[in-house]
Order: sequence, then structure tokens, then C-alpha cells
Amino acid sequence: MIDKQELVVQLLSERLSETKVGIIFKGIDGISPEAIIQRLSEDSGEHLYMAAVGYDCISEKETEDYTITPYVEKAVLWRSIPEYAGSIVVFIKNDTDKLHSLAEFETLSSRNLTRFLIGLQIKNESNTPTLNFWKALQQTADYYAFDVVYEFVQAVTSSEKIADAIPVNMWRLNLLCDKDILGTKSKPDERMNKNRELIFAIGQLSEDSRKKLSRSLARTKGKDRERLQKAYTTLQNLYKYGKRETLKQLDFETVQELFSASKANENKKKKTEQTENPDNHEENGNESTESSPIRPKELGNLISDAIVTGAEEDLENVKELLGEIKKHFDSETEENDDSIPTIGGIFNDRSIVIENHQSDLRKLVGRVCNSTSWGGILETEETVLKDAISADIKSFQGFNPEEGASPVSFKGGIDGDITLFKFITQFDEKFDSKVIETAEHFAPIIQRLVELRNKLLKSLDLIMYYPVLTFGADEDIRKDMLEYIDTWAKLYSAFCKNEPVMREISAGSTSFIARALLLLDVLYVKTAKKEYKGVLLPLNPIYLWRYYEIFKSLPAQKASLDEDDAKVLTKVLTQLPQILSFVIANSLITDNGEDKVLPCSGSIEMLPTFENKTNRYSGSDGTEALGEILSRWVGFAPYTRNEVRICSVDAPDLIENLRAIKKFMDSNSCQRVVYDVYLTRGQNGNTELSKLDYSGKDYEIGEFIKKDRISISIKNAESVLEVKNGLAKKPVHIAFYFDQSSYAIEFGPNTKNLYINPLVITYDYSFDEMKHRGSIYPSSEMDSGLIGDYHKMLRSADLINNNMNPRTTYNGSADMTAVVSTIEDGQTQWLVVADRNTNNYDPKGAIPIGEMQYEKRMVNVWASSDSRIITQYLTMLRAYNLYPEKDTLIDILKKFGHISSNGLISIPKFGADAQAIDNKKKGLLGTLFAASWYTKHYDRSLVASLDDDKARLWLHDSRFGNERADLVGLRYDRESNTLFIQPIEVKTRDESPDATIAKDEESGRMHITGHAPGQIAAVVGMLKEIFSGSDSTADMFISARREVLKYQIVSECFRSIHDCDWQKEWCDVLKKAFGNGQSENININVSGVLMYIKLSEATGGKVIQCINPEVEDCPIEFRQFTAKEIQEEVLGEGTVIKEMWEPDFDETTESADDSDAIVDIDSEEVDEHKPVVYDFTQTATSTMMVAEPKTEYGVKKETKEAAETPENAPGVSPEEIEQLVRDFKRSCGDYHINLRECDTKNTVIGPSVIRLKFKLGRGQALAGLSNHLEDIGREMKRSGVIIQPVLNSDELLLDVPRLQREQVLFKDVIAKLPEVTSPEQLYFPLGRTPNGKDLIENLAEMPHMLVGGSTGSGKSVFLFTLLASLLMTHPKKEDLQLILSSSKLEDFVHFENLPHLYAGKIISDATEATDVIKDVIFKESERRGKLLVDARVANIVEYNKKVEEKLAPIVVVIDEFADLADQLESTKEKNAFYKPVRRIAQAGRSRGIHLIICTQRPEAKLVDSTTKSQLNGRVALRVNDSMSSRMILGDSESDAQYLQKHGDMIFKFGDTKERAQGYLIEIPELDEIVQNVIDKKY
Repeated sequence: MIDKQELVVQLLSERLSETKVGIIFKGIDGISPEAIIQRLSEDSGEHLYMAAVGYDCISEKETEDYTITPYVEKAVLWRSIPEYAGSIVVFIKNDTDKLHSLAEFETLSSRNLTRFLIGLQIKNESNTPTLNFWKALQQTADYYAFDVVYEFVQAVTSSEKIADAIPVNMWRLNLLCDKDILGTKSKPDERMNKNRELIFAIGQLSEDSRKKLSRSLARTKGKDRERLQKAYTTLQNLYKYGKRETLKQLDFETVQELFSASKANENKKKKTEQTENPDNHEENGNESTESSPIRPKELGNLISDAIVTGAEEDLENVKELLGEIKKHFDSETEENDDSIPTIGGIFNDRSIVIENHQSDLRKLVGRVCNSTSWGGILETEETVLKDAISADIKSFQGFNPEEGASPVSFKGGIDGDITLFKFITQFDEKFDSKVIETAEHFAPIIQRLVELRNKLLKSLDLIMYYPVLTFGADEDIRKDMLEYIDTWAKLYSAFCKNEPVMREISAGSTSFIARALLLLDVLYVKTAKKEYKGVLLPLNPIYLWRYYEIFKSLPAQKASLDEDDAKVLTKVLTQLPQILSFVIANSLITDNGEDKVLPCSGSIEMLPTFENKTNRYSGSDGTEALGEILSRWVGFAPYTRNEVRICSVDAPDLIENLRAIKKFMDSNSCQRVVYDVYLTRGQNGNTELSKLDYSGKDYEIGEFIKKDRISISIKNAESVLEVKNGLAKKPVHIAFYFDQSSYAIEFGPNTKNLYINPLVITYDYSFDEMKHRGSIYPSSEMDSGLIGDYHKMLRSADLINNNMNPRTTYNGSADMTAVVSTIEDGQTQWLVVADRNTNNYDPKGAIPIGEMQYEKRMVNVWASSDSRIITQYLTMLRAYNLYPEKDTLIDILKKFGHISSNGLISIPKFGADAQAIDNKKKGLLGTLFAASWYTKHYDRSLVASLDDDKARLWLHDSRFGNERADLVGLRYDRESNTLFIQPIEVKTRDESPDATIAKDEESGRMHITGHAPGQIAAVVGMLKEIFSGSDSTADMFISARREVLKYQIVSECFRSIHDCDWQKEWCDVLKKAFGNGQSENININVSGVLMYIKLSEATGGKVIQCINPEVEDCPIEFRQFTAKEIQEEVLGEGTVIKEMWEPDFDETTESADDSDAIVDIDSEEVDEHKPVVYDFTQTATSTMMVAEPKTEYGVKKETKEAAETPENAPGVSPEEIEQLVRDFKRSCGDYHINLRECDTKNTVIGPSVIRLKFKLGRGQALAGLSNHLEDIGREMKRSGVIIQPVLNSDELLLDVPRLQREQVLFKDVIAKLPEVTSPEQLYFPLGRTPNGKDLIENLAEMPHMLVGGSTGSGKSVFLFTLLASLLMTHPKKEDLQLILSSSKLEDFVHFENLPHLYAGKIISDATEATDVIKDVIFKESERRGKLLVDARVANIVEYNKKVEEKLAPIVVVIDEFADLADQLESTKEKNAFYKPVRRIAQAGRSRGIHLIICTQRPEAKLVDSTTKSQLNGRVALRVNDSMSSRMILGDSESDAQYLQKHGDMIFKFGDTKERAQGYLIEIPELDEIVQNVIDKKY
């Protein structure tokens, strides 16, 4: 096979003969450019000119045959010399900025070389299947790097049989080996596409997806199961290590089968869960049970899920639903109720309630949208659009483009009135008579448009009310809709293309046609006040465009949608945004011939509405916040539950407000709500009230109103000033204001090439330098496609200027005094505002306590700065020894109170776990401090939140991780024209920032890994994709993420709290950054910041520059803040920090503040050549040292060593002990706890804790000390202190975590195990107690154990030491049998191939585990029972004393017990699993069968009470909460949540309760033990 150099020569020889100027060859390495040019010159006989830029050993040289240079500038000169044309070759190893001067050169790259290489194989191939393969590979050549293809071709062509070599070498192409790739029944290109999709799916597997795959595999039946399990293991290795060679062990068919089995099982499981556990919840919080009906929100979710991700049977269920709904809307068979027959499958035979659609609107749409009316103009005596829909119609003129008397017909022609469509087609005749070949004829387009519209009219109700269901389930309607929109696009496009010629023929007629076409399928309403309003009808092409964009590609791309995109699409599919920001009532229909711009004002049901009252938004967005805010209010002010007083001003949906109030009263035990309704816009509140369904679902609301539990009064007011006067007389607790900002129609320049996304609202923005304010507004401007041509027609109709588009902009200078003064004047305690823009609301004397986004409305909540809210903030800070000035805190809250996860209002006040509340408080404070610090540290920087609902939905991507950061910080460097974008993750938990920092030996750089860096890396990866140089608009999901991010940042930029000059600067920067498509004219630098805020620490801040080694190019700055840094850099120097207890020993001694590092050393001297590891997954202040054990070997069950004292304990000084005793005494005194004895004499130093002994004063209750223990620990500067009573004594033990922990090694205790004289003796070491005692237990005496601990607690290592001990004391399989089972294949991988395994292998499948345990309890146990009876003995101990052939004990270890049980689908299967487990617990002891259950998730339902009562041995490692601790240790035991990680445990057996440090066994040590057992070396 020819080498790379020869390939380049051949390719260049071929192309040089065709090129006109020269060739640029980019990105090729491993070649000699000079040798290539020499060869080319010899072959062509011409003098050639070459520039080789970026290659070594290239210098200026000129010979008879060629000229070569390392400078691209020479090539720029050569291209100007005509004689050199066609003789210039430029090799560019890396891109250079001078290439724009060689734009006329032909450019080649490694892709061209790849295609050329494959093309050579095609030329030389005669076998048809092989030839088809090479052609398919050439079609997809761009997917593969040249070196990969070259290696593949080399391997294949060097084989004797190419056809045999191709399938087995496909792994070299990063594909799965496919034995059928050359089969006659398959097309190679299709199989390769599927192959690539499978590889992509493997690469995208999240942790959850892998667990699902594992669970599904476990449920797979049949003979192929072992093969699939092997494939899964290989797949795991491929995912973990990414080695291409692993692909050799996989084949296409098996992997496809594996994924298919997973999908089938998951669908089956989903249906089973719906049948057996229908605990789904609707968004409104109502619990769905098997008998409860499916209501509209849940129905929409089920439909979307089935259409986006469902299997074929799910789609069949949806089609059945569509058929029933069609019957419901059929005028001949329609029934009046809102329910339809039950449907199985995904609907689970539950009754389905369809929405009670407004019959008035439906009738009106039917009247104005039919075959003879394409919209129209309606006159009414009403002034409010909602009322107009229900009122009598004064007059109606339909737009009929096929009728001469229609408002859209052409009037004044020679032949009288001409229909619109006939008038348009007359231009076709003119095109023909003038022989204009480029003109596009209108007639066939219009004819097809009418046909398609008539077809869609048959499904008008379905399209209006159930568009997703209709287009997703009915292929015929979907195809008609897609062709209908395409035909509209053709009509618009033909008009725009023909317009220049049409204007030459008749300019006035051309403008008329544009105006008339734009009116079609819009209903215009003329009110009694001569105002115009508009409603977009269901068959308007702009209305349907969003569904067109989704459904034109969804059916084909459904299988390839990744998990995140499918999830998001399912979520937003039923609420796709309406993109049109305005319509124009033009002179064809207005009285005075003026054009009226009508901005979008909301929607009525699904139909967008437009009004010239620009501050009136009729959408119900934000009304759902009312109930939530009321619940928060009674949390802050529980004394108001007897009567809450509220008011609303111009609420858009009074009925929904009343329903929310009723729901709030029920869930919060509220006795009465006084509700004053103020209306300032002429709305008829009583008409709204009459729409309550008193006889149906609103019956209880009616009863509440009758009984005066809801006291409602409706008042019409002229203005908000009159409302304010009303509130002065009758103040309220909470005032809800809707849409009081002032807006105006302004005309601004067009935005070129804006990409309009169907999934999210597309916004544009500008800054007015004269008014000193920025505006952000929805935009639908586009240069191409249906939307682009629609805007061109607006210009053709002279409705908008060629360079000026109307847009609704916010008036920041409007007087809002009547609203924002209500808090300061005492008329309301909380002010709630719901508006499209809340920047103009700046209440005096108030602080923001909440902010939430609901579609187009932002909802903000303020409270008085003198209220108890600010007191609560101050209290929160005082708990962490910070005492800021009140004004300083208020200033921070005003700037950043909105930025943290909905604000203070989001902190639960009752009904929540105390720890959860504390974590929420810390998180809120941490985010406030982080935002404040960033803007102070980086001058003129910007910080925005990534923590609202829309950001949570969109701004994550499992390709980079499923997490988000809390904030994003931006700063701009003008000199380098660089925008630095930094996702900021804030961690405030004292024990850990979820990160590990280690110095890399090779690079010397600090590496940071863990959950928090993963969150940052996720956002960094996503941001790089958003701002990448590629055209991200090609992917609507990336584009949507870009839009959401843009809105988050720009809306923060334009807040009124910011300086206008600062806003202008940032507006310009963001215009560059969010330029259309790629970020142009600006450099983007993305990195991360991890802020670890240790509120409980006084000092110890640090900054470490790191990189995340698990993600390419992801620098992360780690910053640790303590009270000192918060004081100095956030709150200001004037802030007081509560004085900490100063140590009176020499501060030069080693202390906790020296380092938070775990330093792996053998003595107290650090080897500077070894890496230092900062492991923040440990307890925050812990430091561990590997120390030589100080032990004396013994053989008793409990061996005891001399307890270490302060004099001989490494890492603990006598001064530290004395200080701890002083701190403990002082803290107890502060909390009025009387101590009788506590000194340093009896102190014991354990591996993990320092144990102080003390006694309480007479009459002092232990509960008083326990209740304050966390606070005492904080003041001692130690987390996780625990108190233990001493049995039969008044003495108490206080365990204080050591700052420097000692490792306790397994190899040092194994020799202490008692000699085993009979197989049933199962000795194993648990751990070393603080007193230096090695706890050694006999499992046979327990005889069963429960082990629990969270991730990182040391549970797996504990199990390893237990099993290693049993193997070393029972090396023969005849002496011990093991059943090892876990939900994950890899948990017991080190014990594979052991002869002791009862089933011959590790078990990861719950069904298989059930079978094996059944076999043990029902066969083996029964066999043993008969043996005991025959031998006339009571148990295995007596039996083994009596017989020669002894019975071996069986130890059943079930790790991840809860996860294993979760694999089982039905109740029957679960019972079949639990029953034999319970039997082992009950009867196993006497027969030598022992059970060890382990779990990360200790919960009450883990095992039944009978089984749990038999698990006498309890080992609790660190758990997450007190409930988990009680589950493991007993109802009154709740200390395990205070343990440290990595082996710190509490052991309980009967009355014995000991704290111990578990033994450490290294993996190589464990592997050696297992191998020695297998090799029979023991």
C-alpha cells in the first residue's frame, strides 16, 4: 500500500492540473513538503513554487525545478505574478491569519486526502458488495480522521481476503465490527449510519442510563443472556477507559440487541409501574392513583412523552386517544361531558378528562375560519377582547380571497371587483406576455393552497386544541400541515421573487396584494371605542410554523434524539412559544385608512391575541404564583392563618386566582381570606365571577364564598392611584399587581440573520443612549424562509420601513410611585408584581425576597427593609459569627436578593427537615456572597443567575454532565477584546465542597475532580459549544440554549439597579458575543470558579488554580472563603466578627489551620517530591497520616492495646487536648450546662477521635447537652462530635474528631484473629476503638448483620476486609461457601473465580439472586436440617463436633440491597425475593447460613420488621441523616450522621455499642489474597 507521502503527491498531481491559481494544503503532518515539491516538479516538468508554513527544517531555497520558502507572505506575492498561476502549492501545518489573502486558492485538507484514499480503493475493486462498502465509506468520509481510515485501509488491503477483513477491522474506524456489512440484504450506508448512532449512544450513556441498562439486562431472559452480559461488561470498559481496541470484542448485532432489550424492558417496566405504582403527580400537585382521572396537564405530558420517546405500542395508544377525541368534536356524535372512554397502555385504563373548552370561542373560530372565511373583521359593543368573544356580534365581514365582495378583494378595476386570488393570478398572464422566464407563477401555488386548507379545515378543532396529538399521531394530517406551510412559504417566496417585476407592472397593485395576503387567517375585532384587536387563527401559517419546524424532522430524528434533547422536547412540546410579536390592522380594514400596529398581548386558550393597549397582557402567566406566595406568607407569619388579607390589581384570570386561594386554604389550614379585587381597565369582574362552575369543580369555592371564608369584593378604579387610596383605608398583607409598567411601540432597525427558534422565545435587545435604558423584546425577524419572507412582505406592503421594525419596548421613565410606595406607606407588607418587565419597580424602603419567571411574566416579591425579613437575614449571619451593618446587608440584598434560587421566600419555614432548611439558608447566603464578591473583585463585571426554571430545564447537557452551576460571571478585557465567561459553583456545606485537589506529578499542575468540578465542567462544556465557531443554529437545541443563556445575561444587564454607562458597555459586548450564528469580533474565554464558603470557620481562606483533568481544557479556580474573607471582601472592614476562643498554647505547633490536606507520608516530614492531595470529600478539617501501628499481637477475641496518650499519639499535642477541654467547658457554660468533672487526665487518643471523659452536674439532664451538641462542636471548631454514655456508670464519653487521622491497616490485625478449629467459626476484624482495642467478632454468634453507609463512608472496604478475613481463615471451598450479590456487576469483581462461590459466579441480577437464595433456603437448608435431625443435634456446631465430613457455613452477602430489589418489576417478584431472605434470617443460624445485608439507602421499607429483628449485628458508617442512622442502629440511635468518612463506624451487638475505625485494605493486597486462595497457597 502506498504511504501518506505518496498519496499527497498523487492528489496534488491530479489537482494541480486543474487549479487556476494555486493550492493550499492544510493540517497535514508526518510529511516532507520539500520531497513532495521535488517529486511533483520532476513528474510535471514544470518549475513549482511552495510555501511550507509551520514545518521543521524548511528554509529559503531555489533550484532549477522548484522554489521553497517557510513564509506565507511569499505565496501572497507569487499569486500576483500571472506566470506562476497553477504552479503554487502552500502547505499550512496550523492556521495562520494571512490565509485570507489567498482566498482564490483551492483548499485541500486531510478530508480530501481521506476521500482520495477511498477513491483509490473504489477504482481497484471489482467485487460488488465490497465496492458498495467503499462507496458508503466515501459518502461518510468526513466522519473519520485520515489516520484512522489509512490504518483501516492498510489492514484490509494487506489481507488475502478483503471481504473477510472489512467486518473484523471496522473497530479501527471506531465502529462496531459488523459481519453483515457486506450482506446482500443490507445497504452498507444504512448499516454504517446505525453503527455510528450506536457508538454515539454508548458515548452519551449517563450514570442513570448505565444503571437502567444494567437493570434491563438483569431482567433479560433466555439463552443469550450470558452473551449480552459479557457485551455489557465490555461496553462498561469501553465507556470507562475509551480504548478503541475494546471495540474488537463487540459486534454490531449484539450491541443493537443489548440496547433493544434495554428499551423493551424499560417500556415494560414503565407500564408495570403505571399499573402497580400509579403514584404519578400532576404539576398541580394532585396525586394520580389507579382510579383517579387523567387531567389535561398529565394528559399533555403523556401525549408528548409517547410522541417523542414512546415505542410503537405507545403511539397506538395515542392514536386510539385521537380517534376518541375526534368523536368528541364530531358535531353529529358530540356529547356534552368532558370525559371519553378509557384506554389501556400508557393511559392505564384510567378515565380521561379533556379540557372544558370555551364553546363561545370554538363557535366563533368555526364562524370566522372556514372555506369561505379566511379570518375577517368583527365589530362588537364590548371593550375587552375576552368579553367580545362571548358577546353578540354587531357585524362581521369575512376575508374570502375567492369572493369579489370581500374586504380583501381588489376594487376599482375595469372589470369591477376582482377576488384576491384571481387578481394575483392575473400577474401570471403578464409574466407570460412579457416572456419573463425567471418569474414564478402564482396559480398552481394558490390552487394547492386552497386544496390543503380545505383538508385541514376538517380537523380545525383538533388543530386548535390538540395540535401535538393531532400532528404526532395522525400521519395524514401531519403531511397535509407540512405541505400547507410549505405552500404558504412558496407563495410568500414567489411574491418576494416576483416583486420587482410586479412593481414595474403596477406598484399599487403589488402593495395591495401584500396587504391583503397578510390579513388572511387573522380575526380583527373592532370595539365600541374604535380600538382594534387581533386573534391569530389556527390555520394562520405563522401560528402553525412552530409545529411545522418540530414535526418536519421529529419522526425521522426520533430514534437519534439524545436523552437530554428528548426530555426537553417532551417538556416544551405542549407549550411551544408563539413567535409573532405584532400584527398590523392595515388600511384595507381600518376606518380612517391608517395602519394600526397591534403588539402581542397574550393568548386566549391556544390562540395568540394582539391589542394596541401596550401595557395589557392577557396571558395567565404568573397567576400560578399566587398560591405559592400565600403559603410562604403564612410560613413567615403563622399568626395570620385565621385571616389573610390580600388584593389583586388587574389580575388577568380571576377564576384561577380563586382556585389558587381555595387550594392554599386547604393545604395550610387557613380559616379565612379577605380578597379585594381592583380593576383599572374597565374589566367586568362580575362577568368573570359568573364563569365559576358552581355546580361542578368550583362547588367548594362557591361554598367558601357563601360562608364568608373567602370574602371577595370587586372594585373598579380609574387608576392605580385610586387603588392606593383604597389600600390606605384597608391595608392588606400582600398586594398582587399585574402589568402596571408602561410600554410603547417603537421602531428600530432590523436584526439581520436572526435565527428564530420554535422551542423558546427569541429575544433581541438594544440600548437607548438618550433615555439611558436598555430594552429586551421578543423578535421574529429572519432573513429567509417563511418568517423571513413574511417580514419582507410587510415591507412590500409599506407597513413597515425597509430598515425599521415595530417592537414593544418598556418605558423605564413612567411614574410608578402609586405602586412602589405601598410598602413604605404601610399599605401592604409584601408587594408582589407580575409583569413582562419589572425593572421599573423599585419599591422604597424594601428588599427583594423572591423572583420567579413564568413564561412571559416575571414575578417579583418585596418586603419592608424594617420587617422581620431583614431580621431573619441578620439572624442567619449571626449564627455564623458575622454581624454586618444593616445598611450593608440591605444594599447587598437590593443588588443580589433576586439572584439566588428564587430568594429568601424559597426557604421553607415549616413542615421541612431542619437540616434541609439550614442547607437552604447557607446556600442562599453563599450565593449572595459569591455574587457580591465577584462584582467587587472584578471591576465592572456582570453576574447572572443560572438557577431559574428555564435555566434548569435548558442549561444542562448530559454529554458534559447533568448538572448546572449556580451563577455565571462575565468580565471583559478591552485590550485583548476578550470576554471571560465563568460558571460559578457555590458550595456552603461545612464538611465538604465535593471536590478533591491533587498535584499532578507529570505536569506539576493542580487537578480538581469530584461532583462540584463536574457541575462546573458541565456548564463549561455547554458554553463552549454555545459560543463555538460552528454555526450552532443548525441544531435547534443548541440554539435554544443560546437564547436562554442570552436572556438570563441580558435581562440581568438591563436591571435598573445597574449604572447606565455600565449597561451600555455591556450591551455592546453582549451584541458581539451573541452575534448571530457564531460569536464574531470578540474572543471568548470560558473557565470555571468553585467557591467554597465555610461560614463556620473564622480564618483559612485560600486560592488554588486548577484544571479538571476529566474534561479537555477546563481550568477551574478554587476559592475558599471563611468569615475573614467574607468580612473583608464582601461585607466590608466595618463588619464585626464574633471573637473566637484564642488558643493559649504555642501557635507554631501543628494545628488544623496548617492545611486541609491529606498528606500520604510515613512520618511527619513531607516528601516534597510526592504529590500533595487536597481531598475535600473528607470531613472539612480532617487530616490523615499513615503511621506505623503500635500494636502487640494477641489471640483473644478482643485484643487490647495501650491507649495512646497525648505524649505518644502522632499528630496530637497535649496543648491541643487542653484546649479542647477548655473549649468544651466554656461552651457548656455558655449554654448553661453544668459539668462536674472534665479534665485531660483520662483523655484517650484513638485513630480517628480524641475521647474526653466527663460527668454532668447533679440534676443536669443529658438531653440538654445533646440538644446543643452541634453548637458546642462548632464553638470547639470540630464538626461531628458525639456523646456516648458508659454502661452502668454516670461517666460520659465525648468523641471529638481528630484533625490528623491515623490509618488502621488490615495487614496489622489479620495475625490477631483467633485460630479456627472448625469451619463454623467465622472470625473477622471490625475496627480499632479509641481505646486501642481491636474489635474481632465471630459472625456465627451474631449470626446476621446489617451494614449501612453513604457513598465514601467506607462500606465497600469494610466488606472487603470481612471477606478477606473469612477467605484467609477458610481457604478451602469445603470449609466455606459464599453467595455474593449486588445490583452492580463491578462491586465484587475482585472475588470472581473463587471456588467458594455457591453459584459459581457473582450475582448482579435480582431474579437470579432470588433463585439462588431459594435454592439455599428450600433445598440446602432442608438438607442440612435433615442431617441435624439424623445426627440428633441442635445446630451446626454440635454437628461438626460429631462427624468427620463437616458442614461448611454459607455466608450470603447482599450489597446495595435496595437497588437489587428495585430491579424487580412486580409485587409478586419482590415477594419472591424477600421471602427466602426472611427465612434465612429466621432459620439460618442453627444450620450455618448467615446473612449480611448492606445498603447505601437505609430506609424503613428496606426489610420487614421480622427480618430486621434477626439482624443482630449492626455496623453504621457515615450516613446522610438521623433517620438513616436510626434505621441501622435502632429507633433511639441517631449518631451515625456525625461520623467521619472512610471507615469511621459505630458497631452495635446486643448491649454492646462501640465506636471504631475500620481497617484499610489496599486493592492489590486484596487481589493477592484472593489469588492465593485460588492458587491454594494458604
